[in-house]
Amino acid sequence: RILNPPKVTHRRRVDSERYLVVTAEIKGGAGGGSGEANERAVSTKEPSTASRSKAVRSKAVDPYLALKTAAAAVMFWADPNFVYDHLAITRNFIGSPHIDREDRSHQYALALGVYGVGGELVVESEDGKMRWVMDTRGKIGRVDGRYVHWVRGYDRITRGQGADHGQAAGGTSDSGGDGKAAAGKQATKEGTRYSVIYYINRGQHATDRAFAVDEKWKPAGRAASDYAAGGGG
Repeated sequence: RILNPPKVTHRRRVDSERYLVVTAEIKGGAGGGSGEANERAVSTKEPSTASRSKAVRSKAVDPYLALKTAAAAVMFWADPNFVYDHLAITRNFIGSPHIDREDRSHQYALALGVYGVGGELVVESEDGKMRWVMDTRGKIGRVDGRYVHWVRGYDRITRGQGADHGQAAGGTSDSGGDGKAAAGKQATKEGTRYSVIYYINRGQHATDRAFAVDEKWKPAGRAASDYAAGGGG
């Protein structure tokens, strides 16, 4: 289950009920915490301060530990060689055509949740003559956010689907009670669309643009158990 991201968006010029951006590193975990924190400590040029900061970080528990661990397991299955440094998690994202100008490489996009028709990811070629429409609902796609892209509008109202977000689309809802609900009517509810974006902002893993959408890419299919056993490190 996706945890509750903050209501205040971490990015400008986007409309989303929830928008969370986190670094991929697990604070307080193996490696001594986030790279950004290490850089800040070193930049002080005060060994005693840096040492104290490191000691505090080693005891800290990353508030997004479960989220980052689950996301890493998915990426290990999809592309274990992709060294992403940030995650963006949104709820009911709405965005006009835009370019992710701070990206340094391609990204992976995944949509989750139970919602109505629509919500596809659209990516446009540089000359604007071609558009790819990707259904990322329960699927992961390899795209380059440095090309113009956006999320299609979608129906927030779901009909005849389960009450829990985790239930597969198309499930039925139990009417309960004495069964006097009008025949032929389907249960309706307000659905939710989540998106998870894996991307790179740092120069050490930068790559040139090679595609808008990698149509030939397929997930590596590594078992999640391999990651749990240490293969993801």
